[in-house]
Amino acid sequence: MVVSSLSGDGITTAVVGHNQGTVTQADLSVGAYTTNAATADEVADMVALQTAASDANSVFYSGTSYFPLGLGQVFTIINQTIEHELIVIEAEHRSEVHGNYTCVFKAIPSDAAAPPYTDVSCYAKADSQPAKVIDNNDPEGLGRVKVQFNWAGASAKSDWMRMIQPHSGSGKGFYFIPEIDEEVLVGFEGNNAQNPYVLGSQYNGSESSGYADGENNVKAIFQVYAQK
Repeated sequence: MVVSSLSGDGITTAVVGHNQGTVTQADLSVGAYTTNAATADEVADMVALQTAASDANSVFYSGTSYFPLGLGQVFTIINQTIEHELIVIEAEHRSEVHGNYTCVFKAIPSDAAAPPYTDVSCYAKADSQPAKVIDNNDPEGLGRVKVQFNWAGASAKSDWMRMIQPHSGSGKGFYFIPEIDEEVLVGFEGNNAQNPYVLGSQYNGSESSGYADGENNVKAIFQVYAQK
């Protein structure tokens, strides 16, 4: 469908286009695993946001303007007696030889609840990496630690993060906590940089167990540090 504007407003024509809508099964969408949500409410919000983005992408307007239009700019075109309030999501400015200017644009209805390029599964990713413990006195008694990463001049400090234990539960399990300045390996759930956890502690060139002998006889020793 071609929408013609009133004369004098600088818009010649705008073509209405349609993209195939996304057909989803709500229960499957809500139940899908994601590392971007910690609660069921957050998952529901993500589903609603992604659905709104799909709806925004289902109808669009493209056309040519002789007046400049910028990204995010709201404008109105008129089809006979019906007004369409739109917001620009793409704009290409063209200046030709004799100073003739045109702006080729793509727009969507201004009341769209989310931008069409919204991707709720997009997040900052991180790989496992070593770090140094800077605090192990968890105020909630959950055995968590704070660490300092080696990048950014060793100034990047974490919030409290959980330790992986061989066994844990209410009133039971292992409770192994590394000491301050010891090296640990930090992993990230689903490679999401916002969901770190400590995989365990590890020896390094300056901190060794001291148990190894020249004949490789020692295979297992369990020793804890007792503080008086």
